Amino acid sequence: MHHRLSLRLRPAEGAVLRVLGSIERRGFAIEGIESRRESGWTVLSVALSGERSVEVLARQLARLYDVLAVEIEAAPDAYTAACLQQSFGEPAAVGP
Repeated sequence: MHHRLSLRLRPAEGAVLRVLGSIERRGFAIEGIESRRESGWTVLSVALSGERSVEVLARQLARLYDVLAVEIEAAPDAYTAACLQQSFGEPAAVGP
């Protein structure tokens, strides 16, 4: 199943790497990443897929010191494909 997480992080050295490493260690595949600065914070949007519970992942990420907030948004296949194509310029197949 495809999901999108939006995380608000402290602008600390290594915060993004800790979050991404935690996502992968918990069995999710990262399909796209977007990062921006907003009011002094780092906002990280991650498109991911995996068979495990994304709610459990969100709770685990929220416990990390540099993570201030985590929001979950369901992402349909078409969204993920568009994310990949925009981020990496690769054509992505949409559909079953």
